[in-house]
Amino acid sequence: HILPSHVDTLLFELLIVGMLRDTHNCEVYHRRKIDFFFIEIPNTPGESTAKQLSFCLILPRIFLEMSATALESEMPVITEVEGAPHIAFAKNELLALVGKTLAAMKKEAFNPKSRNFDVQWTGAKAAEVDLVSTYGLLEEICSSETSPPSFLVFMNLVKFLGHLIKSAEEWNMMNLALLQNFDPGLKHFKHCFFRLLIETSRDFALRQVPKAMDFKAPSILANTPPTLFRGTSRGSADPNLPPELLRGLSGMSNGPPTLHRKISGKNAPPSLARQQSRAQQELQAQHEADAKLEKEGVGRIEAAQYVERFDQMPSWESCVHPVANFKKNERGAIIGCNIMSLQKDFIGHFIDRNLQNSLNLNDLKLDRDWSKVTHQDAVQLVHHIEGGALLSKKDHLQGPKDYVVTVDNLIKLMSIQQRLKYGLPVILMGETGCGKTALVKFLAETLDFKLFTLDIHGGITDASIIAFLEDAIKNAGDKGVLVFFDEINAANCMALFKTIIIDRMYGNKVIPEKVRIISCCNPYRKRRNKELEDVALVYTGAGAGDAASGISDPMKELVYRVHPLPESLIDVVSDFGALSEASEELYIKAILRK
Repeated sequence: HILPSHVDTLLFELLIVGMLRDTHNCEVYHRRKIDFFFIEIPNTPGESTAKQLSFCLILPRIFLEMSATALESEMPVITEVEGAPHIAFAKNELLALVGKTLAAMKKEAFNPKSRNFDVQWTGAKAAEVDLVSTYGLLEEICSSETSPPSFLVFMNLVKFLGHLIKSAEEWNMMNLALLQNFDPGLKHFKHCFFRLLIETSRDFALRQVPKAMDFKAPSILANTPPTLFRGTSRGSADPNLPPELLRGLSGMSNGPPTLHRKISGKNAPPSLARQQSRAQQELQAQHEADAKLEKEGVGRIEAAQYVERFDQMPSWESCVHPVANFKKNERGAIIGCNIMSLQKDFIGHFIDRNLQNSLNLNDLKLDRDWSKVTHQDAVQLVHHIEGGALLSKKDHLQGPKDYVVTVDNLIKLMSIQQRLKYGLPVILMGETGCGKTALVKFLAETLDFKLFTLDIHGGITDASIIAFLEDAIKNAGDKGVLVFFDEINAANCMALFKTIIIDRMYGNKVIPEKVRIISCCNPYRKRRNKELEDVALVYTGAGAGDAASGISDPMKELVYRVHPLPESLIDVVSDFGALSEASEELYIKAILRK
């Protein structure tokens, strides 16, 4: 979220002076002594936002880090009581179940060849795993060189894998004692199947956009005692003090100028002149930085940094995308499972040919050719994942007829539906016209949800978004609704979208579970044709810099005029991909048949 440049002054007036001014109405609001204020500074590459908020650097601060001691066994349950949020704490059952299962998998408790094989193992009967061990198991699964662990990634993995494990334990095919008595050839199935579930959950939970790892300097928010006067005495500037509090002091870091200093060359200027020259250069650089901050606001990240990061995101077509989903009947009981992936031989990496043959003999064919999926198959899959009342409808296999189903968009459909079902945030990134809106409409109609769509634009306000969301909540009813925010990065409302999508709150109100949210955003891509750089609402003139309008345009190099996404939203962005030639041909034929 891009903040106005005067936010530093506003925070100073609120926290130190104890008042806020309304210059339009000539009113002053005083802060109450009984109120507490916490300032959360978002994590940005190079901590750029924190550096721009120089006033916050002198406040008492806590630097939040990932550690095993910070993992809690309880989770907050937020409800609304008399118009205000009520927070209670309950045991995180999914975290406990995932910890037990990962510990069992690590010691191969489901492998008949292991000495730790436990035919009676269930999540309910298994011993509790301590939080430090659980943290280590989650870190082992969730971290990589470009993706350090985060509690958001942990939470998404726990939600998704936890629900899959619960469904698996309700399935008769996961009963090891029953499998061994029924068909000895199936005794390895649970071990292989749970490995596949873990891999599926990793694909759903892990971030696709690499974390910004290029900034190696120590954190300026480290938990050190703040003081205004540290290192400001002559000749003793503290090298660890943030640059913002050292303005004008860098020239004194080696002591005051002296006539006894050795000159490096005959024609070199005197040391005092060099000192003044450096001070002038730094002063000029600071003036330029302040001017840029005044124009563009606090929190803006250079477009080149974003483009470089998103260029490293793997495309949809280059990934395997395994999807495991359980089938339910009208009563909600688990009756089977489907495995699908963009890679045809994916299942062979987890289940060998002998085990697949045993499964086929027992009428459990997991290695299905999804390339020949029909429209009716897609509708049936969606309904079986939800289970319950949808399967009781007489015409439940009809569904919308104007959507062309392929194996590619079927896997996308399953991925989105399961993220929604298990409470994971959904943010799709793709070019205009790649089929995002059409897929969301098909999903809403198939699930019999009322669809609320809001097209985001540069002039939209937080109040308009909240009014739209409240209208959707009011009309949710018993079935629920599907809310679709289109192009969320087109407006500078990132703070609101972060709370809605990640925290499922707005203001002090909780978004009900029956309101499912899908968001999409435009990609970060630079223009390739230099002649198009003048195409924008802000015209600066050829070679005139900002002289023509006096307004800078930080988006002029981008194909789409988009704002930076916060790190918490970047963590859940997934590439939607593009239409293949085969898919385009199918769509064209379907349109011509109408």
